[in-house]
Amino acid sequence: MTTVCPKPKQHGATLNSDYIIPASVVSDTCVKTQLKSNIKCYKRLVLSLSIFASLLCLVIITIIVISTTFQKNKGVSRLGTKPVACVICNKLSQNISGSEVFLNSLTREVSDGVELCCAYRGHQLSALLELILRLREKDSESLPTINVSNFSFIPVSAHKRIFPPNNPHTEIPFENRVPILVNSAVRVLFQHEGFEMDPLVEHVRGVEVLPDGLKIIHPGFYYVYSSIHFRPESPRPCKDFQYQTWNQYLEKKSPLDPAQSGCLLKVAHTCCDICTRDEETSYTGGVFYLDKNDVVQIAIDGFGLVNFRRDTSFVGLMMLSTGRSKQQ
Repeated sequence: MTTVCPKPKQHGATLNSDYIIPASVVSDTCVKTQLKSNIKCYKRLVLSLSIFASLLCLVIITIIVISTTFQKNKGVSRLGTKPVACVICNKLSQNISGSEVFLNSLTREVSDGVELCCAYRGHQLSALLELILRLREKDSESLPTINVSNFSFIPVSAHKRIFPPNNPHTEIPFENRVPILVNSAVRVLFQHEGFEMDPLVEHVRGVEVLPDGLKIIHPGFYYVYSSIHFRPESPRPCKDFQYQTWNQYLEKKSPLDPAQSGCLLKVAHTCCDICTRDEETSYTGGVFYLDKNDVVQIAIDGFGLVNFRRDTSFVGLMMLSTGRSKQQ
């Protein structure tokens, strides 16, 4: 910073010799003034830098503290965030080998005095599912020994012939020698008035027979199967029929939980276009969990083409293992 020294005052047109300042004095005074000004500027600069450095340090310390706190609270539930799923911790920690790593990754919370293991993020949800699967594997019951050559020794099983919805001796209606088919599916009967169960080809153990199905008494895993004998009695080839494809549906009705009702298996049968009096048997089967009071039913379309022989049109089931109800 440059300091301009004051000029001597003038009185009128002449200068008084008493007011003349020597050049050396003027020079020293200017130098001292400039040095003082530079020192003040330097002090101000140092003070400003100190204040800025202090503020910067304060910001850095604040960021470090917040980051450290967030990392420590990583396993703690966040305000306003709901967990994806929670399970009572005692149910998960049952001395299952290798489960500690998964348990430690979950968020522990206390609700109504009960410790919960919760999942908020994707990796936590994966860990929770892994623990549940391991727990189910530990608690699962082993399958009983089954003699595959003779299912008659299974304590819960059934094998029943089926009947048409109305007349057990129904005849197929024809028009111009072509069978008239009903395209909508109808449920077959498991009991019919005047027909007793044939002990040579039918049996029922641990299952209740209803007019339109088999009612489950003992919950568990069952192998369920059905067979339908399709036989169009027409001298005309199948290509002349109104429908060339008919189906059978193996269904489950759950009175206690209607949302679980629905089709378990579906099989489509297509007749031979150039064949007359085509004759085929459609068989299907699978393993399903059936709860108590569930009813197994069979529905077919084009039922006028079905031959309800006791040895070719039937339905059956056999328990493979017992199981707890889904609601438990």
